[in-house]
Parts: sequence; C-alpha cells; structure tokens
Amino acid sequence: MNNLHNNDVTIHREIHLTEKIDAEYIVFIHGLGLDLTTWHYIVPFLKGEYNIVLYDLRGHGLTSAGDIPFTWDLMCEDLNEVISDLKMKCFHLVGHAIGGIIGIYYSLKNVNSILSLTLISTPGFYSENVLKKSVEFRHSLASGTSIEPLSSLLVKTISNKPSDSQEVHLLHNAYQRVIVTKYFELFNLFIDARPSLDDFSLLHVPTLVMAGSSDLLLQPYLSGVMSSLIPKSTFITIANSSNVTFIDQPQETAQKIIGFLESPDLSTLCTQYNDPLLIDTKEELFEIIKNRKQKKQQTGILKIQVLTTFRVYINDTEVLEGWNKRNAKKILIYLLLHPTSTREELYDEFWPDLEIGKAQNNLRVSLNYLNKLIYTDQFSFLHTDREHIYLKGQIQCDLNDLIEMLHRAANEEIPKKKEKLVLDIIENLPLDWLSGYYDNWILTLRDNIERKLLKLTEYFILFHQEKLNYEKAMNFVSYAIFLRKHEIRYYDWMIELLLKFGKKSNTNEWEMKKQAVLQELT
Repeated sequence: MNNLHNNDVTIHREIHLTEKIDAEYIVFIHGLGLDLTTWHYIVPFLKGEYNIVLYDLRGHGLTSAGDIPFTWDLMCEDLNEVISDLKMKCFHLVGHAIGGIIGIYYSLKNVNSILSLTLISTPGFYSENVLKKSVEFRHSLASGTSIEPLSSLLVKTISNKPSDSQEVHLLHNAYQRVIVTKYFELFNLFIDARPSLDDFSLLHVPTLVMAGSSDLLLQPYLSGVMSSLIPKSTFITIANSSNVTFIDQPQETAQKIIGFLESPDLSTLCTQYNDPLLIDTKEELFEIIKNRKQKKQQTGILKIQVLTTFRVYINDTEVLEGWNKRNAKKILIYLLLHPTSTREELYDEFWPDLEIGKAQNNLRVSLNYLNKLIYTDQFSFLHTDREHIYLKGQIQCDLNDLIEMLHRAANEEIPKKKEKLVLDIIENLPLDWLSGYYDNWILTLRDNIERKLLKLTEYFILFHQEKLNYEKAMNFVSYAIFLRKHEIRYYDWMIELLLKFGKKSNTNEWEMKKQAVLQELT
C-alpha cells in the first residue's frame, strides 16, 4: 500500500523491495519543494542490493499538508510512521538538503536504529541573516499559490542537466506539486531552528557527507566543513554535478553510497593507528576556531545612534557624558563615515584656518580625549598611526545602516523587492533625522541621502502610475512630500493623481496645502 496515515495527514510513499534475502533498508528523504520522484534516477542502481523506501514530506508531492504547524519533531514523527509501518528495526537514511536536516534530527534521537546517515547537499552553515534575505528573495519570485517563476530559477540552480531534458522536466513537475505556503513554512522552520555546531558533534552514527563539485547553492567547501564537525564522517564530492547529485550523476552517487555502506568505520580505523596527523588535527583546528571566536567577543561592540538623539553604547552600556567637548561627537561621526581618514583630511575639516602646528596639536588632544571616551580595558576602538586614523572592531551605526539599505535599494533590479526596501527605509526614517548637525559635510550627506531617496520614490510614483495603481502612486507622493515639504511639484502631482483616481473632492485639501507652502516661501 502506497499511502499511510499519521495524525492529520496522508503520507504518500513508494517501496522497492529486492529479492535478496536479509537485504537492508534505505529510507530516502527528499529536499525542500521536491518530492519522492526526484529519487527515481538513482533507485535502479540500488534496488538490486537494498530495499528502497521513498516518501513525500508534508505539503509536498502527494502527501497532504495537515493543519499542525511544522516542527522538526513533527517531521520526525512522519518519518517514524513510515519506518514503523514496515517494522524496520535498523536501516540507512539518505537525505537531500532539508531532508538531510530531518535525517540529522531523527538520528540524534534514534541512534541505535540508524545504520548510517548520508547527507547530500545538506546546508549546515548559513547565517540567519543570509537565510532571511534568501527567503525574502524567493517570496518575491513566487506569486500567490504558484511557485513560478521561483521554480524555474531553482531548477537551473540545482541541476546541470540541459533545460529540455527529462530530468529537468521531472524537477519542474515536482516543484509544481508543492503547496507554496508549506514550502515557505518549512523554509522558515529551518531559519528559526536549524542544527547547531554542537548537534553535528553529537552525531555519532557513521555519516557520509556528499556534495556536487559545481553546486552553486551549497558550495562544496561548506559541506566539507560540516563533515569535519561530525565524529564518524566521510566527505566526498561528485564530479560534474550540481546540488542534486542523484539526478546529475545517479550511477556515481549510488556507487559512492554503496561503497560507504560496505566500508569499515574509517574514524575507528584512524584511532587504531594512533597517528596524531589523523586524530589531533581536527581538535587543533577546532581550538583555533574557538580562540578566534573568543578573541572576537573580547573586542566588544561600539554602537552609535546618529539619526535621532546622539547616543553611544559600549557593550550595551551608554557613554553618557563628554560628547560636547573637544569635537568628540563630530570626529566620531566623521570617522564612521570616512573609514580611512588621514590626519591631513581631519586638519582641513576641523581646523582649516589654523597653521599646521596648531592643527596638529588640536587633533592630538581631541583624539586622546575621544579615545578615553570609547576605550575599554579589553579593547581600543580608535586606531592611530603617523598617517591614518580609523575605528576598528565591531561598529554598529544607524546612519551607516541607512546608507547601506539605500545602496541595496538603488541596485535591486526586482521591482517588488526594490519597493519593499524603499518602504522599509521611509517608514523607519525618523521625522527629524540628522537634525541638530550643522557642519557642511553632514548637511551635504543628508542632502545626498534625501536626493537618492527621492529618486527612488519618484521611480515608484511613475511605476504605479503607469500600471494605473493610483492609490499606491499617491502613497509615494506623500513620502516625497514628507522628504521635501516645500517642493511644490509634488503637490501638483498629488492633485493630478487624485483627479485620475476619481477623487476630485479631495483635491481642495491638497490645493490648500500647496497654497500654505507657497505662502511660507514668499
């Protein structure tokens, strides 16, 4: 029977039994957005020696989604139902990508029943920040209940087969069967609760980590690092293959899996030889990584708030006093915005009318004073040498964050994602941002930021106007007026859009606002 039930779902599976007596079982877990059909190219190379079990994850393929929110425990329960129904006491697990993550969690809880674990293109080291950017990007490519055009991009990324091949057609079909909301629910589960480095080190089943040599989605070195953390692990790459090695090179992938399942425990063999080259190198590497991490933590964090009230924190403790003396505030902000400042640049900026000797003395006194304000027993954030002056360590600043987001928005090519970035900037921009600063270089910086933001705002006024989406266009006109209250053409633009939107009664209000601004200007 191909279907079985677990609580609120019907799980679809396939079983390929061999005639070989006492053959071991291999259970395959597919990756995110795919289904059990993606294993069909490798099954013929394995089913003569092993019993093969394939199944679809919740919301994928022909398995229903259910109403219970996704958790790793729930995914492991489904896997356990597949295993229990066949009364398997011991078996091998093979997982692709997020299927490998399920295999890791299951193996940690059921070590006595797992003969081996094979992880194919399984992610282990993506940061939360990178993953959130990725899921945001994927959301921008999926529309409503359709996973297109995201699936087309993914297929090109995970396989190196020709676009008109049967293999690529199979991958496209698999993506079309996934429930889009469940695709993103499982992706977000991985973001919120993925295996830690400690989880890898606690994985004591024989493990084969496999990567495609030309995998763009998960570059092979990342799999190699993950393998080094797993005590009984072997790492190999499959040549001429991308992420789905079992589709790009099914025969070689099968041969490597069989070779691993039939080989002795290589980690035990290394221990028997007592060779420091084999058993001590990994421990020393981990110690180096640990020490570097501790050193980074000792540097502390310097956090500067500039957009609103000026505030400075060192390791979450605010530095309250002393900022209005000896140009401390101005020099700190200047160094934030000019990471590689020279002494001559600072002379010209802060003491342009003084002779060089006096300017040098003023700078020396000011830097000594600033250094005392932001110095800790463990670390000095201010670096000076004969020529350059700069900040070092972990520096966080809301103004730099704003400039970075503006740069990302300007360079983003996907309109939906570009619009979200612009809205995030405008909606989080304080009302009186960068007020209270009167130096020419800060005023020029504010003007440049404002101009770039207005350019993006006008882009989306025209973008939505062309699509006859006048309400969104008017929202962006409001943002433009927020940025440049005295720019009369924006009031005229708002009135024009109101007329096109059939809101003639609202034009009087904006005409009055326009006249009030004209009166202020005269």
